[in-house]
Amino acid sequence: MTGKTHAACGAATMLALTVLHRSGLPIGAETYTPALGLLTVVVGSYAPDVDLKNSTLGQKLRMISHLFRHRGLTHTLLFPVLLTLLMMGLKAQGMAVVPELLLGFNVGWVTHIIADAFNHKGVPILWPIVRKKLHVASVHIGTWQESAFLWAWLIVTILLTVSKLLGP
Repeated sequence: MTGKTHAACGAATMLALTVLHRSGLPIGAETYTPALGLLTVVVGSYAPDVDLKNSTLGQKLRMISHLFRHRGLTHTLLFPVLLTLLMMGLKAQGMAVVPELLLGFNVGWVTHIIADAFNHKGVPILWPIVRKKLHVASVHIGTWQESAFLWAWLIVTILLTVSKLLGP
């Protein structure tokens, strides 16, 4: 997927979480304000491609882009799990705002990984536990297929949000 598709998927998902959890999103023993995550979700949606030398972040952080193979470690759930632990630890210590910003960044990161599972290369989502890559479909980047994928993501996000708002 292109960076714009990743950004749109992440932003739509974070916006849905914000609408659905206006009074706070409970995670563990703490409650988070998802609206603050809207400030960082787009950066998080670009972050996994820091391992790609010609990506937006890869060009800005060349040293990091040379350390990792594309769709390797940064396309696993390892970073989102570590970010979640950091987020929860900071929240438990009474830190304000930063955990919510990490939440948005993390939502962007996870949506990026999910979207890349729809590419023919797949993602090693459970590495190092499972070495096999998750591959859902073969959406070709920069084609009508990517546009259809994005529209499907947006429609499903809207439908799920509306059904939750109108449901019991």
